[in-house]
Amino acid sequence: MAVLRRWILAAAIVVAAPLHAQAADAPDMVLGRRYTQWLYEGQLDSLYARFSPDMRQALPTVQAFSEMATQIKTQAGDETEVVSERILDPSPEPGMTVYIRSARFSKAPMIVDVTVVTDAAGTIHGFSVRPQRPPNPTE
Repeated sequence: MAVLRRWILAAAIVVAAPLHAQAADAPDMVLGRRYTQWLYEGQLDSLYARFSPDMRQALPTVQAFSEMATQIKTQAGDETEVVSERILDPSPEPGMTVYIRSARFSKAPMIVDVTVVTDAAGTIHGFSVRPQRPPNPTE
């Protein structure tokens, strides 16, 4: 549970940090797209094989990950439009890349962010799909 709380904190930091557009074909963008596509296509074994030990502690089996993916699909539906893609720069944690894909989904009334946190080896240290937070009015 501590790992999950730490990831939620990391996700909060991700939302608060500045965003910068990246070249569409940058390796970090390509990797983020690939992992997101694997989620959409149900290639959960491939994704799970890249999970860090902390991610495996939060989702201890492919079945647990599959249940999460099914819940996301049930609630959000299919992606219908990519609104934006970006790499968080600077990353809230040294050595990590944070890919954020903001998209519209068939069943979700709001924009949804798919966030994938990876290291240089492509190991997944964070993966979330959640409604986009509204901008902070003080910014």
